[in-house]
Amino acid sequence: MRTVNLTTRESAALAVRECCIIWEKARIPIRAIHHCITKLINLYEEWRNLQKNAQKVGESYRLKENDLKKKIDLLFDIAHSDALKLIKIEVDKQFLINQRLPGRPGCLGGIDIKGEIKENIHIQR
Repeated sequence: MRTVNLTTRESAALAVRECCIIWEKARIPIRAIHHCITKLINLYEEWRNLQKNAQKVGESYRLKENDLKKKIDLLFDIAHSDALKLIKIEVDKQFLINQRLPGRPGCLGGIDIKGEIKENIHIQR
């Protein structure tokens, strides 16, 4: 937000669009963009509120910090709620399941030629 001189909503929209590109490369259906933007803005506001009270040392404050850390780990999981039902290719399903595990095993490589061919055959049917 500070680097590109945009408002909070514009910055969130930019970040979500960048994230959508990655999820689309993985051929994983995503939820509506405006819901993703709202999720990111709410998390940003929660972080700002915690930042304002950073000097507090109470146990409830530490619990809120840990809760925020857990939410940040799931921040860019913008897959559609029925994504596992919508995805037809088993490798893509397994990738999504792995992305939801702690530590997010797996990664996206180059173009998946075999997956692209399977998808084109499936679409033509």
